[in-house]
Amino acid sequence: MKNLLKLKNLYMLIVIAALAYGGYYFGTQNTEDSTSNKTLELTTVSIQKGDLAKKEEYNGTLRQTDKKILNSPTNGVVTFLPKEGSVVNFGEVLFIIDNKPVILLQGSTPFYRTLDLNSDPGVDIQQVEEALVYLGYADST
Repeated sequence: MKNLLKLKNLYMLIVIAALAYGGYYFGTQNTEDSTSNKTLELTTVSIQKGDLAKKEEYNGTLRQTDKKILNSPTNGVVTFLPKEGSVVNFGEVLFIIDNKPVILLQGSTPFYRTLDLNSDPGVDIQQVEEALVYLGYADST
């Protein structure tokens, strides 16, 4: 047991000596002459007001990988479809059935029922009314 204790003490002494030597060695390694008087050169520029911008350009083709199927609540003959690849925005004609345009609306509530003058009020009707007012098809009264 005493031999084990002596061996541990010897290892501790070796570790402490190695750390002390390493500290001394790296602490005295000064690559610059401490007596040299080097001056720091500064560059100054005038303050300018402007916009910061970063522009990156990449070549490539963007495509939608998952196609959406649009169901129409009405039957008839499709008399107009936009060209493949064209972009249809909110309020624009999505397609025409029997010469009656179907416009693209967007919102958080889907149309899940037939809407008419006798429909019970709900979030879906409010959404349609707001869109029609915004697009100029109805008054806000």
